[in-house]
Amino acid sequence: MSLPAVWAYALEILVHTGAGVITLYISTSPALVTKADDTPPSTIFSTGLIQPGNYQVSCFSDGKTFGKASMGFGEIILDNSLGEYDYILDYAFDGRPAILRRIDADLCQTAAYPSAWTIVFTGTLTQPAPAIQGYNQGTITIPWRDRMIELQKPLPLATFLGDNALPDGLEGTADDLANTPKPLVIGQVYEIAPVCCNTARLIYAVSPPAVGMTPGLTGQDSITDWDAIMDFDGLYDIWGMRRCGIANVTVYDSGVEIAQGPQYSDMTEMMGSAPAAGYCRVLQAHGYVRFGSTPSGQVTVSCTDFSGQRNSIGSLIRSVLRDYMLWDNIGVNGIDLVNLDTVCTQSMGAIVQDSGETIDQLLDYFCQSLGICYYFDCKGIFRAFQIKDPSLLTADAVLNDLHIISITSQNYGNIPVKTIRIKQQKCWTVQTSGVAGSVSAARRGWIGNQWRVNSASSADVATKHLLSQILEFESAFSVDAQSEAERRLAIYSVRRLYLDVVLDVDTVDITTLQLGMVCNLPLGGRFGYPDKNMLLIGIATDIANKKTTITLWG
Repeated sequence: MSLPAVWAYALEILVHTGAGVITLYISTSPALVTKADDTPPSTIFSTGLIQPGNYQVSCFSDGKTFGKASMGFGEIILDNSLGEYDYILDYAFDGRPAILRRIDADLCQTAAYPSAWTIVFTGTLTQPAPAIQGYNQGTITIPWRDRMIELQKPLPLATFLGDNALPDGLEGTADDLANTPKPLVIGQVYEIAPVCCNTARLIYAVSPPAVGMTPGLTGQDSITDWDAIMDFDGLYDIWGMRRCGIANVTVYDSGVEIAQGPQYSDMTEMMGSAPAAGYCRVLQAHGYVRFGSTPSGQVTVSCTDFSGQRNSIGSLIRSVLRDYMLWDNIGVNGIDLVNLDTVCTQSMGAIVQDSGETIDQLLDYFCQSLGICYYFDCKGIFRAFQIKDPSLLTADAVLNDLHIISITSQNYGNIPVKTIRIKQQKCWTVQTSGVAGSVSAARRGWIGNQWRVNSASSADVATKHLLSQILEFESAFSVDAQSEAERRLAIYSVRRLYLDVVLDVDTVDITTLQLGMVCNLPLGGRFGYPDKNMLLIGIATDIANKKTTITLWG
Protein backbone atom coordinates (compact mmCIF):
# COMPACT_ATOMS: atom_id res chain seq x y z
CA MET A 1 0.00 0.00 0.00
CA SER A 2 1.37 3.40 -0.95
CA LEU A 3 2.11 5.94 1.73
CA PRO A 4 0.87 9.54 1.62
CA ALA A 5 2.69 11.83 -0.79
CA VAL A 6 2.98 14.55 1.86
CA TRP A 7 3.45 14.23 5.57
CA ALA A 8 2.80 16.85 8.21
CA TYR A 9 5.34 16.83 11.07
CA ALA A 10 4.95 18.15 14.60
CA LEU A 11 7.83 18.64 17.03
CA GLU A 12 7.54 19.06 20.80
CA ILE A 13 10.67 20.15 22.68
CA LEU A 14 11.15 20.75 26.39
CA VAL A 15 13.56 23.63 27.10
CA HIS A 16 14.66 25.64 30.10
CA THR A 17 14.34 29.39 29.66
CA GLY A 18 16.36 30.26 32.75
CA ALA A 19 13.15 30.90 34.65
CA GLY A 20 11.64 27.48 34.17
CA VAL A 21 10.82 24.64 31.79
CA ILE A 22 8.47 25.27 28.86
CA THR A 23 7.46 23.33 25.75
CA LEU A 24 8.14 24.56 22.23
CA TYR A 25 5.64 23.50 19.56
CA ILE A 26 6.97 23.65 15.99
CA SER A 27 5.56 22.08 12.83
CA THR A 28 6.00 21.96 9.10
CA SER A 29 3.80 24.23 7.00
CA PRO A 30 0.83 24.74 6.94
CA ALA A 31 0.42 25.70 10.59
CA LEU A 32 -0.92 23.11 12.97
CA VAL A 33 -3.51 24.20 15.52
CA THR A 34 -4.64 21.54 17.96
CA LYS A 35 -8.34 21.13 18.68
CA ALA A 36 -10.03 21.96 21.96
CA ASP A 37 -10.06 18.30 23.01
CA ASP A 38 -6.47 17.58 21.98
CA THR A 39 -3.42 17.44 24.24
CA PRO A 40 -2.40 20.23 24.47
CA PRO A 41 -5.73 21.91 23.60
CA SER A 42 -6.04 24.83 21.17
CA THR A 43 -2.29 25.22 20.73
CA ILE A 44 -0.64 26.89 17.73
CA PHE A 45 2.55 25.31 16.33
CA SER A 46 4.97 27.75 14.74
CA THR A 47 5.81 26.80 11.13
CA GLY A 48 9.59 26.75 11.04
CA LEU A 49 10.35 23.04 10.70
CA ILE A 50 12.08 22.56 7.33
CA GLN A 51 14.15 19.47 8.16
CA PRO A 52 12.21 17.31 10.61
CA GLY A 53 15.13 14.93 10.97
CA ASN A 54 18.38 13.89 9.35
CA TYR A 55 19.03 10.89 11.55
CA GLN A 56 20.99 7.65 11.72
CA VAL A 57 21.35 4.78 14.15
CA SER A 58 23.26 1.50 14.01
CA CYS A 59 23.84 -1.56 16.16
CA PHE A 60 27.55 -0.90 16.48
CA SER A 61 30.04 1.44 14.82
CA ASP A 62 31.69 0.95 11.40
CA GLY A 63 29.29 -1.74 10.24
CA LYS A 64 30.31 -4.14 13.02
CA THR A 65 28.03 -6.63 14.68
CA PHE A 66 29.88 -6.59 17.99
CA GLY A 67 31.38 -4.06 20.38
CA LYS A 68 30.05 -0.96 22.06
CA ALA A 69 26.47 0.02 21.32
CA SER A 70 26.16 2.96 18.93
CA MET A 71 24.29 6.18 19.66
CA GLY A 72 21.62 7.40 17.25
CA PHE A 73 22.24 10.97 16.12
CA GLY A 74 21.17 13.58 13.59
CA GLU A 75 19.85 17.12 13.35
CA ILE A 76 16.70 19.21 13.05
CA ILE A 77 16.72 22.40 11.01
CA LEU A 78 14.48 25.44 11.53
CA ASP A 79 13.88 28.29 9.10
CA ASN A 80 15.17 31.41 10.84
CA SER A 81 15.41 33.71 7.81
CA LEU A 82 13.45 36.44 9.60
CA GLY A 83 15.05 35.87 12.98
CA GLU A 84 11.86 34.45 14.46
CA TYR A 85 13.80 31.79 16.38
CA ASP A 86 16.65 33.96 17.64
CA TYR A 87 15.09 33.88 21.08
CA ILE A 88 15.68 30.14 21.54
CA LEU A 89 19.47 30.44 21.35
CA ASP A 90 19.64 31.34 25.05
CA TYR A 91 17.41 28.45 26.07
CA ALA A 92 18.87 25.23 27.47
CA PHE A 93 18.02 22.21 25.30
CA ASP A 94 20.65 19.78 26.54
CA GLY A 95 19.39 16.54 28.02
CA ARG A 96 15.70 17.41 27.68
CA PRO A 97 13.23 15.24 25.77
CA ALA A 98 11.89 15.92 22.30
CA ILE A 99 9.31 14.01 20.26
CA LEU A 100 8.72 14.19 16.51
CA ARG A 101 5.33 13.02 15.19
CA ARG A 102 3.79 12.83 11.73
CA ILE A 103 0.50 12.32 9.94
CA ASP A 104 -0.93 12.45 6.42
CA ALA A 105 -1.03 16.18 5.65
CA ASP A 106 -4.66 15.89 4.51
CA LEU A 107 -5.60 14.74 8.02
CA CYS A 108 -3.57 17.09 10.18
CA GLN A 109 -6.51 19.39 10.90
CA THR A 110 -8.88 16.57 11.86
CA ALA A 111 -6.76 13.82 13.46
CA ALA A 112 -6.60 13.81 17.25
CA TYR A 113 -3.28 15.11 18.54
CA PRO A 114 -1.14 13.37 19.68
CA SER A 115 -2.97 10.00 19.88
CA ALA A 116 -3.65 9.67 16.12
CA TRP A 117 -0.20 10.86 15.10
CA THR A 118 2.70 8.43 14.58
CA ILE A 119 5.90 8.87 16.58
CA VAL A 120 8.91 9.10 14.27
CA PHE A 121 11.72 9.82 16.76
CA THR A 122 12.01 10.23 20.49
CA GLY A 123 15.25 11.57 21.86
CA THR A 124 17.01 14.54 23.30
CA LEU A 125 18.55 17.67 21.80
CA THR A 126 21.68 19.70 22.41
CA GLN A 127 22.23 23.40 22.04
CA PRO A 128 21.08 25.02 18.75
CA ALA A 129 23.51 26.76 16.42
CA PRO A 130 22.61 29.47 13.87
CA ALA A 131 23.86 29.38 10.27
CA ILE A 132 24.59 33.05 9.60
CA GLN A 133 26.05 32.60 6.13
CA GLY A 134 27.06 29.84 3.75
CA TYR A 135 25.41 26.42 3.88
CA ASN A 136 21.82 26.55 5.16
CA GLN A 137 22.13 30.32 5.62
CA GLY A 138 19.32 31.75 7.69
CA THR A 139 18.61 28.53 9.57
CA ILE A 140 19.08 27.14 13.06
CA THR A 141 20.33 23.60 13.47
CA ILE A 142 19.52 21.62 16.60
CA PRO A 143 21.57 18.42 17.05
CA TRP A 144 19.45 15.39 17.86
CA ARG A 145 20.47 12.35 19.92
CA ASP A 146 18.51 9.28 20.89
CA ARG A 147 18.16 8.24 24.52
CA MET A 148 21.49 6.42 24.47
CA ILE A 149 23.02 9.66 25.72
CA GLU A 150 21.12 9.17 28.99
CA LEU A 151 23.21 6.05 29.57
CA GLN A 152 26.47 7.98 29.42
CA LYS A 153 26.06 9.15 32.99
CA PRO A 154 27.75 7.60 36.03
CA LEU A 155 25.81 4.94 37.90
CA PRO A 156 24.18 6.49 40.98
CA LEU A 157 26.20 4.41 43.42
CA ALA A 158 25.72 4.62 47.15
CA THR A 159 28.57 6.30 49.04
CA PHE A 160 29.92 5.79 52.53
CA LEU A 161 28.75 8.53 54.88
CA GLY A 162 31.95 8.51 56.96
CA ASP A 163 30.01 9.03 60.20
CA ASN A 164 31.19 6.06 62.31
CA ALA A 165 31.54 6.69 66.04
CA LEU A 166 33.85 3.75 66.65
CA PRO A 167 33.35 1.05 67.68
CA ASP A 168 29.86 1.69 66.25
CA GLY A 169 28.89 2.34 62.67
CA LEU A 170 29.20 0.79 59.21
CA GLU A 171 29.92 3.88 57.14
CA GLY A 172 33.65 4.36 57.73
CA THR A 173 35.06 7.56 59.15
CA ALA A 174 35.74 10.98 57.74
CA ASP A 175 39.42 10.01 57.51
CA ASP A 176 38.99 6.88 55.41
CA LEU A 177 35.75 6.09 53.53
CA ALA A 178 33.69 9.30 53.60
CA ASN A 179 32.10 9.97 50.17
CA THR A 180 33.77 6.97 48.52
CA PRO A 181 31.53 4.58 46.53
CA LYS A 182 30.11 1.48 48.15
CA PRO A 183 30.81 -1.76 46.30
CA LEU A 184 27.86 -3.30 44.51
CA VAL A 185 27.76 -6.96 43.48
CA ILE A 186 25.55 -7.71 40.48
CA GLY A 187 25.27 -11.40 39.64
CA GLN A 188 28.10 -13.86 40.40
CA VAL A 189 31.69 -12.71 41.00
CA TYR A 190 35.05 -14.11 42.10
CA GLU A 191 37.79 -12.74 44.34
CA ILE A 192 36.45 -9.24 44.92
CA ALA A 193 38.14 -7.08 47.54
CA PRO A 194 35.66 -5.93 50.22
CA VAL A 195 36.01 -2.62 52.05
CA CYS A 196 36.72 -2.48 55.79
CA CYS A 197 33.90 -0.19 56.94
CA ASN A 198 34.43 -0.66 60.70
CA THR A 199 38.07 -1.00 61.72
CA ALA A 200 37.24 -1.56 65.39
CA ARG A 201 34.99 -4.57 64.83
CA LEU A 202 36.73 -5.80 61.64
CA ILE A 203 33.56 -5.57 59.55
CA TYR A 204 33.93 -5.57 55.77
CA ALA A 205 31.35 -4.29 53.30
CA VAL A 206 31.04 -6.60 50.29
CA SER A 207 27.76 -5.33 48.81
CA PRO A 208 26.01 -3.25 51.48
CA PRO A 209 22.57 -1.59 51.43
CA ALA A 210 22.07 1.63 49.50
CA VAL A 211 22.05 4.03 52.46
CA GLY A 212 23.79 7.15 51.21
CA MET A 213 22.74 6.55 47.61
CA THR A 214 22.95 9.56 45.34
CA PRO A 215 19.65 10.87 43.94
CA GLY A 216 18.14 9.38 40.81
CA LEU A 217 18.19 11.26 37.54
CA THR A 218 15.83 14.20 37.11
CA GLY A 219 12.38 13.21 35.96
CA GLN A 220 12.69 9.60 37.09
CA ASP A 221 11.34 7.76 40.10
CA SER A 222 12.60 8.97 43.46
CA ILE A 223 14.37 6.58 45.80
CA THR A 224 11.84 5.67 48.43
CA ASP A 225 10.96 2.24 49.78
CA TRP A 226 13.72 -0.07 48.58
CA ASP A 227 12.04 -3.07 50.20
CA ALA A 228 8.78 -2.61 48.31
CA ILE A 229 8.01 -4.85 45.36
CA MET A 230 7.78 -2.83 42.16
CA ASP A 231 5.96 -4.69 39.42
CA PHE A 232 7.91 -4.90 36.14
CA ASP A 233 5.35 -5.74 33.47
CA GLY A 234 3.95 -8.31 35.92
CA LEU A 235 7.31 -10.12 36.06
CA TYR A 236 8.47 -9.34 39.59
CA ASP A 237 8.51 -13.07 40.35
CA ILE A 238 11.17 -13.50 37.65
CA TRP A 239 13.31 -10.42 38.03
CA GLY A 240 13.60 -9.58 41.73
CA MET A 241 13.98 -6.05 43.02
CA ARG A 242 17.41 -5.55 44.55
CA ARG A 243 20.94 -6.81 44.01
CA CYS A 244 22.71 -5.71 47.22
CA GLY A 245 23.53 -8.32 49.82
CA ILE A 246 25.52 -11.52 49.22
CA ALA A 247 24.89 -15.27 49.06
CA ASN A 248 26.94 -18.39 48.30
CA VAL A 249 29.83 -16.69 50.07
CA THR A 250 33.43 -17.91 50.27
CA VAL A 251 35.89 -15.69 52.15
CA TYR A 252 39.69 -15.75 51.74
CA ASP A 253 42.66 -14.23 53.55
CA SER A 254 45.95 -14.24 51.62
CA GLY A 255 44.42 -16.82 49.31
CA VAL A 256 43.38 -19.19 52.14
CA GLU A 257 39.69 -19.92 52.68
CA ILE A 258 38.48 -18.68 56.08
CA ALA A 259 36.13 -20.94 58.04
CA GLN A 260 32.71 -19.40 58.64
CA GLY A 261 30.74 -19.43 61.84
CA PRO A 262 26.92 -19.32 61.87
CA GLN A 263 25.39 -16.66 59.69
CA TYR A 264 24.21 -13.50 61.44
CA SER A 265 20.46 -13.05 61.59
CA ASP A 266 20.40 -9.25 61.71
CA MET A 267 22.48 -6.11 62.20
CA THR A 268 22.14 -6.12 65.98
CA GLU A 269 23.63 -9.60 66.26
CA MET A 270 26.49 -8.72 63.91
CA MET A 271 27.42 -5.60 65.87
CA GLY A 272 27.22 -7.34 69.23
CA SER A 273 28.72 -10.77 68.58
CA ALA A 274 32.25 -11.28 67.25
CA PRO A 275 33.29 -14.51 65.51
CA ALA A 276 35.87 -16.76 67.12
CA ALA A 277 39.50 -15.94 66.31
CA GLY A 278 40.43 -17.27 62.87
CA TYR A 279 36.79 -17.38 61.76
CA CYS A 280 34.41 -15.01 60.00
CA ARG A 281 30.64 -14.65 59.98
CA VAL A 282 28.41 -13.29 57.22
CA LEU A 283 25.27 -11.14 57.30
CA GLN A 284 24.00 -12.13 53.87
CA ALA A 285 20.98 -9.87 53.44
CA HIS A 286 23.09 -6.77 54.13
CA GLY A 287 26.30 -7.85 52.43
CA TYR A 288 28.75 -7.72 55.36
CA VAL A 289 31.50 -10.03 56.64
CA ARG A 290 32.94 -9.74 60.19
CA PHE A 291 36.27 -11.28 61.20
CA GLY A 292 37.16 -12.68 64.61
CA SER A 293 40.81 -11.65 64.27
CA THR A 294 42.77 -9.28 62.08
CA PRO A 295 43.34 -10.70 58.58
CA SER A 296 46.97 -11.30 57.77
CA GLY A 297 46.82 -10.08 54.17
CA GLN A 298 44.53 -9.44 51.23
CA VAL A 299 40.89 -10.26 51.94
CA THR A 300 38.80 -11.47 48.99
CA VAL A 301 35.27 -12.79 48.61
CA SER A 302 33.59 -14.91 45.95
CA CYS A 303 29.80 -14.74 45.99
CA THR A 304 26.55 -14.00 44.23
CA ASP A 305 24.23 -11.13 45.05
CA PHE A 306 21.45 -11.80 47.56
CA SER A 307 18.49 -11.32 45.20
CA GLY A 308 18.07 -15.04 44.63
CA GLN A 309 17.20 -14.18 41.05
CA ARG A 310 18.74 -15.14 37.74
CA ASN A 311 22.24 -13.97 36.97
CA SER A 312 21.60 -14.20 33.23
CA ILE A 313 21.76 -11.27 30.86
CA GLY A 314 18.11 -10.19 30.70
CA SER A 315 17.79 -10.06 34.46
CA LEU A 316 21.06 -8.15 34.84
CA ILE A 317 20.07 -5.53 32.26
CA ARG A 318 16.78 -5.10 34.06
CA SER A 319 18.59 -4.63 37.38
CA VAL A 320 20.76 -1.87 35.97
CA LEU A 321 17.89 0.06 34.39
CA ARG A 322 15.04 -0.52 36.81
CA ASP A 323 16.67 -1.08 40.19
CA TYR A 324 19.54 1.37 39.97
CA MET A 325 18.63 3.85 37.21
CA LEU A 326 15.02 3.79 38.45
CA TRP A 327 13.51 3.82 34.98
CA ASP A 328 9.81 3.12 35.00
CA ASN A 329 8.36 0.07 33.31
CA ILE A 330 7.20 1.72 30.11
CA GLY A 331 10.76 2.76 29.22
CA VAL A 332 12.02 -0.82 28.75
CA ASN A 333 10.72 -3.60 26.52
CA GLY A 334 10.32 -6.37 29.10
CA ILE A 335 9.58 -9.03 26.48
CA ASP A 336 13.02 -8.46 24.91
CA LEU A 337 14.67 -9.15 28.26
CA VAL A 338 12.59 -12.27 28.88
CA ASN A 339 13.58 -13.51 25.42
CA LEU A 340 17.26 -12.92 26.17
CA ASP A 341 17.00 -14.86 29.42
CA THR A 342 15.36 -17.70 27.54
CA VAL A 343 18.15 -18.12 24.98
CA CYS A 344 21.11 -16.78 27.01
CA THR A 345 21.11 -18.68 30.30
CA GLN A 346 24.77 -18.55 31.37
CA SER A 347 25.53 -16.95 34.73
CA MET A 348 27.28 -13.57 34.66
CA GLY A 349 28.35 -10.89 37.11
CA ALA A 350 30.28 -7.75 37.94
CA ILE A 351 31.42 -5.69 40.90
CA VAL A 352 30.78 -1.98 40.55
CA GLN A 353 32.84 0.36 42.73
CA ASP A 354 34.02 3.13 40.43
CA SER A 355 32.19 6.45 40.70
CA GLY A 356 33.22 7.23 37.14
CA GLU A 357 31.75 4.07 35.61
CA THR A 358 28.82 4.92 33.38
CA ILE A 359 25.64 3.01 32.79
CA ASP A 360 26.49 2.21 29.19
CA GLN A 361 29.94 0.89 30.19
CA LEU A 362 28.31 -1.60 32.54
CA LEU A 363 25.68 -2.57 29.96
CA ASP A 364 28.38 -2.95 27.30
CA TYR A 365 30.34 -5.25 29.62
CA PHE A 366 27.33 -7.52 30.02
CA CYS A 367 26.07 -7.31 26.43
CA GLN A 368 29.38 -7.83 24.61
CA SER A 369 29.67 -11.14 26.44
CA LEU A 370 26.83 -12.59 24.38
CA GLY A 371 26.89 -10.49 21.22
CA ILE A 372 23.87 -8.44 22.26
CA CYS A 373 22.90 -5.13 20.72
CA TYR A 374 20.83 -2.68 22.74
CA TYR A 375 19.28 0.48 21.36
CA PHE A 376 16.29 2.81 21.63
CA ASP A 377 13.42 2.53 19.19
CA CYS A 378 11.52 5.45 17.66
CA LYS A 379 9.34 5.72 20.76
CA GLY A 380 12.36 5.92 23.04
CA ILE A 381 11.90 2.39 24.42
CA PHE A 382 15.00 0.41 25.41
CA ARG A 383 15.31 -2.67 23.17
CA ALA A 384 17.83 -5.52 23.08
CA PHE A 385 18.49 -8.56 20.90
CA GLN A 386 21.26 -11.09 20.29
CA ILE A 387 23.18 -11.09 17.00
CA LYS A 388 22.48 -14.40 15.27
CA ASP A 389 23.01 -15.88 11.84
CA PRO A 390 20.05 -14.39 9.93
CA SER A 391 19.93 -17.36 7.56
CA LEU A 392 18.61 -19.40 10.49
CA LEU A 393 15.87 -16.88 11.34
CA THR A 394 12.44 -16.13 9.93
CA ALA A 395 12.20 -12.94 7.89
CA ASP A 396 10.27 -10.06 9.46
CA ALA A 397 10.01 -8.22 6.13
CA VAL A 398 10.38 -9.12 2.47
CA LEU A 399 11.90 -6.42 0.27
CA ASN A 400 11.30 -6.34 -3.47
CA ASP A 401 11.99 -4.13 -6.47
CA LEU A 402 9.15 -1.79 -5.51
CA HIS A 403 10.90 -1.01 -2.21
CA ILE A 404 14.52 -0.82 -3.39
CA ILE A 405 16.12 2.06 -5.29
CA SER A 406 19.72 0.84 -5.13
CA ILE A 407 22.03 -1.64 -3.39
CA THR A 408 25.69 -0.95 -2.62
CA SER A 409 28.12 -3.47 -1.19
CA GLN A 410 30.37 -2.17 1.61
CA ASN A 411 33.73 -3.58 2.66
CA TYR A 412 34.03 -3.58 6.43
CA GLY A 413 36.97 -5.99 6.49
CA ASN A 414 34.73 -8.95 5.77
CA ILE A 415 37.46 -11.60 5.75
CA PRO A 416 36.18 -14.57 7.77
CA VAL A 417 37.47 -15.01 11.32
CA LYS A 418 39.62 -18.04 12.14
CA THR A 419 39.50 -17.90 15.95
CA ILE A 420 37.18 -16.58 18.65
CA ARG A 421 38.51 -16.12 22.17
CA ILE A 422 36.23 -15.44 25.13
CA LYS A 423 37.76 -14.17 28.38
CA GLN A 424 35.64 -15.41 31.28
CA GLN A 425 35.47 -16.02 35.03
CA LYS A 426 37.28 -12.82 35.93
CA CYS A 427 39.42 -12.75 39.04
CA TRP A 428 38.65 -9.23 40.30
CA THR A 429 41.66 -9.12 42.66
CA VAL A 430 44.77 -10.62 41.07
CA GLN A 431 47.31 -11.83 43.65
CA THR A 432 50.86 -12.65 42.59
CA SER A 433 52.48 -11.89 45.95
CA GLY A 434 51.56 -12.04 49.62
CA VAL A 435 49.88 -15.43 49.14
CA ALA A 436 50.07 -17.83 52.07
CA GLY A 437 52.47 -20.75 51.75
CA SER A 438 49.67 -23.28 52.27
CA VAL A 439 47.86 -22.21 49.10
CA SER A 440 47.96 -24.91 46.42
CA ALA A 441 49.67 -24.41 43.06
CA ALA A 442 46.33 -24.69 41.28
CA ARG A 443 44.77 -21.94 43.36
CA ARG A 444 47.90 -19.76 43.01
CA GLY A 445 47.50 -20.08 39.26
CA TRP A 446 43.81 -19.14 39.46
CA ILE A 447 44.20 -16.01 41.60
CA GLY A 448 47.38 -15.00 39.78
CA ASN A 449 45.55 -14.59 36.45
CA GLN A 450 42.74 -12.18 35.75
CA TRP A 451 40.97 -14.33 33.15
CA ARG A 452 40.25 -17.88 32.06
CA VAL A 453 40.12 -18.02 28.23
CA ASN A 454 38.02 -20.25 25.99
CA SER A 455 38.79 -20.54 22.31
CA ALA A 456 37.13 -21.89 19.18
CA SER A 457 39.05 -22.10 15.88
CA SER A 458 38.59 -23.14 12.27
CA ALA A 459 41.63 -24.70 10.60
CA ASP A 460 39.86 -24.51 7.23
CA VAL A 461 39.45 -20.74 7.49
CA ALA A 462 43.06 -20.28 8.61
CA THR A 463 44.28 -22.30 5.61
CA LYS A 464 42.07 -20.57 3.06
CA HIS A 465 42.34 -16.98 4.35
CA LEU A 466 45.91 -16.02 5.19
CA LEU A 467 44.78 -12.71 6.68
CA SER A 468 41.93 -14.18 8.71
CA GLN A 469 41.56 -12.59 12.11
CA ILE A 470 41.40 -13.58 15.75
CA LEU A 471 38.59 -11.87 17.66
CA GLU A 472 38.91 -11.65 21.44
CA PHE A 473 36.16 -10.52 23.82
CA GLU A 474 36.22 -9.72 27.50
CA SER A 475 33.09 -11.09 29.09
CA ALA A 476 31.09 -11.05 32.30
CA PHE A 477 30.66 -14.84 32.27
CA SER A 478 31.13 -16.42 35.67
CA VAL A 479 30.87 -19.89 34.12
CA ASP A 480 32.53 -21.71 31.25
CA ALA A 481 31.68 -19.94 27.99
CA GLN A 482 32.96 -22.42 25.42
CA SER A 483 29.51 -22.67 23.86
CA GLU A 484 29.47 -18.92 23.18
CA ALA A 485 32.91 -19.06 21.58
CA GLU A 486 31.69 -21.81 19.28
CA ARG A 487 28.43 -19.96 18.52
CA ARG A 488 30.31 -16.85 17.44
CA LEU A 489 32.82 -18.82 15.39
CA ALA A 490 29.91 -20.29 13.43
CA ILE A 491 28.70 -16.74 12.73
CA TYR A 492 32.00 -15.03 11.88
CA SER A 493 33.96 -17.80 10.17
CA VAL A 494 31.90 -17.54 6.97
CA ARG A 495 31.75 -14.87 4.29
CA ARG A 496 29.30 -12.09 5.11
CA LEU A 497 27.82 -9.29 3.07
CA TYR A 498 27.40 -5.70 4.22
CA LEU A 499 24.90 -3.93 1.96
CA ASP A 500 23.60 -0.38 1.97
CA VAL A 501 20.08 -0.44 0.54
CA VAL A 502 18.38 2.81 -0.46
CA LEU A 503 14.62 2.46 0.00
CA ASP A 504 11.72 4.13 -1.73
CA VAL A 505 10.12 6.13 1.10
CA ASP A 506 6.77 6.11 -0.69
CA THR A 507 6.55 2.33 -0.30
CA VAL A 508 8.46 1.72 2.95
CA ASP A 509 7.32 3.30 6.19
CA ILE A 510 10.43 4.32 8.14
CA THR A 511 8.61 3.99 11.46
CA THR A 512 8.28 0.23 10.87
CA LEU A 513 12.05 -0.25 10.58
CA GLN A 514 13.81 -1.60 13.66
CA LEU A 515 17.36 -2.66 14.33
CA GLY A 516 17.54 -6.43 14.55
CA MET A 517 14.81 -7.02 11.97
CA VAL A 518 15.46 -9.82 9.50
CA CYS A 519 14.89 -8.64 5.92
CA ASN A 520 14.64 -11.03 3.01
CA LEU A 521 16.50 -9.45 0.12
CA PRO A 522 16.11 -10.60 -3.52
CA LEU A 523 19.65 -10.67 -4.93
CA GLY A 524 18.75 -12.56 -8.13
CA GLY A 525 21.82 -14.76 -8.01
CA ARG A 526 24.25 -11.89 -7.44
CA PHE A 527 27.16 -12.40 -5.00
CA GLY A 528 26.43 -16.12 -5.23
CA TYR A 529 23.04 -15.75 -3.51
CA PRO A 530 19.44 -15.93 -4.75
CA ASP A 531 17.17 -14.51 -2.01
CA LYS A 532 18.95 -13.92 1.27
CA ASN A 533 17.89 -13.22 4.84
CA MET A 534 19.91 -10.34 6.27
CA LEU A 535 19.99 -8.56 9.62
CA LEU A 536 19.12 -4.86 9.68
CA ILE A 537 22.04 -3.27 11.56
CA GLY A 538 21.77 0.40 10.53
CA ILE A 539 19.19 3.01 9.52
CA ALA A 540 19.90 6.46 8.04
CA THR A 541 16.92 8.72 7.32
CA ASP A 542 16.79 12.14 5.68
CA ILE A 543 13.16 13.20 6.03
CA ALA A 544 13.36 16.50 4.15
CA ASN A 545 14.95 14.84 1.12
CA LYS A 546 12.77 11.71 1.40
CA LYS A 547 15.69 9.31 1.57
CA THR A 548 16.21 6.26 3.78
CA THR A 549 19.19 3.92 3.64
CA ILE A 550 19.40 0.72 5.64
CA THR A 551 22.51 -1.36 6.27
CA LEU A 552 22.03 -5.12 6.05
CA TRP A 553 24.40 -7.85 7.24
CA GLY A 554 24.28 -11.55 6.57
